[in-house]
Amino acid sequence: MAAYESEKMVTAEALVDMNIPSSVQLSPSGRQVAYVLAPAAQKDKNFLSSIWIADVGEKHSARQLTSGLFGDTRPQWSPDGNTIAFKSDRAEAGETSAIFILPLNGGEAYPVTKVDNKKNITSFRWSPNGKSIAFLSPDEKSAERKAKEDNRDDAMVWGEYWEYNRLRVVHVATREVSDLVSKDAHVNEFTWSQDSTEIAYILHDLPELESSQTGIKFELVKLSTSKISSITEFPGGAGDIIWSGRDIYFTAGVNNTRSNTSTMIYKVSLDELKWEGHSFGTTNDAVDMRLTGDKIWVRVQSRLHDQIRLLNSDIILYNEMHDINTWDVATIDDQPVLVLSKGSINRPLEIFSVQDGKLTQLSQHGAALAKLNIGTDQPLYAKAKDGTDLDAVFMIPYTAKEGKVEEGKPWPTFIQVHGGPYLRSSISFAPAGYHWAPWIVSAGYAVMCPNYRGGSGKQYLPIFDVHSVLTLVYRPRQQIFKCSRRRNGHFRLR
Repeated sequence: MAAYESEKMVTAEALVDMNIPSSVQLSPSGRQVAYVLAPAAQKDKNFLSSIWIADVGEKHSARQLTSGLFGDTRPQWSPDGNTIAFKSDRAEAGETSAIFILPLNGGEAYPVTKVDNKKNITSFRWSPNGKSIAFLSPDEKSAERKAKEDNRDDAMVWGEYWEYNRLRVVHVATREVSDLVSKDAHVNEFTWSQDSTEIAYILHDLPELESSQTGIKFELVKLSTSKISSITEFPGGAGDIIWSGRDIYFTAGVNNTRSNTSTMIYKVSLDELKWEGHSFGTTNDAVDMRLTGDKIWVRVQSRLHDQIRLLNSDIILYNEMHDINTWDVATIDDQPVLVLSKGSINRPLEIFSVQDGKLTQLSQHGAALAKLNIGTDQPLYAKAKDGTDLDAVFMIPYTAKEGKVEEGKPWPTFIQVHGGPYLRSSISFAPAGYHWAPWIVSAGYAVMCPNYRGGSGKQYLPIFDVHSVLTLVYRPRQQIFKCSRRRNGHFRLR
């Protein structure tokens, strides 16, 4: 079957075969970016992905670094910029997990952790001095448990075998691995001190996601002695931990005992050993953070806009009505350089750099789909009956013949509702987290993705009424379309 059934029609095969970039990271110099490229859907038995590299400010400069025959993921530059660490299953596809180092001046990638380990390395980070890599992974199966599985005596009993993440560190030169935190608790996230002597981490009672809702602990371990000390406790879940100076920053809910709530930045002082709410979260959402030098940059969702903002400042590096899927920031000559991925109904996700206000597209993985120019997307705004501000993304097809929106034509419209409830739709190739919108629009239908109250990017609302009426108005040449939510959960275009 051809990739496209007609001049403007997108097929389901074309959508699942797309290659999607993710996990971008800038080099320490800020002049190159590494990222992962993987298909939207798993084609073979095992997940396959490759590492790519591009030059900041150089249009369509992306080129492939690794073969794509394995699951190569999570590229991270060494602090000196000479190598890239990444995670891969090269020893046994789909079964193993190890950290590899790829020299950029030539040579094959080589492992620094055991290549035959079966348990997944969930995250890793270089030490600031470049000598070590800290990582999280559960313990390997014991001989007893393997024997039970071989004898088919492996009934799953809740709580019998908890796969706690251990905090480990590997010395890159010697490849020696040390276990720093191996208690009956789950290390969820961690961050290095700037002098590479300590690691702060978040500890959950259990590996289950729900366990964080009953409270978590912040602890610190000193590498030279393996001594563990308590920092503070927090009543709910938290993530994206960053260590800057004598403060540790993290993201968590405004209502910190609930999962469906606006997210904000919190700060823990290592001198006072207590946490406090710091910024964002009341009219927007702090999604995640990046540390460059002594500056912390935050990705903020504000209604339909995604912003990159400097913490403790009014500086906004980026502010656009596009969903940012992955991003990173570095500094060149004291000026910030940003890389990110974004898309629209006409363009699958691509990698861009932003330098001195100039936006440059570095990759062209979705060029074939972008040539179709299937439609346009735009925001809709309205107020609910109680005055609550609501918004949506509306996607309209172009005509195949003239390449523009047909005037005076009422479009049959699909309503695509995001999950959550604490999520949102914004302008992207897949605005609600699915890839069906471009397919539907290319077939001549409009698609509306409403953001109901309680979603992210808006004013914090502790309670929302799922039966409240949503009215969104679109006016092409004075035509008015209204969409109302009925009490039975269905939407109606009228």
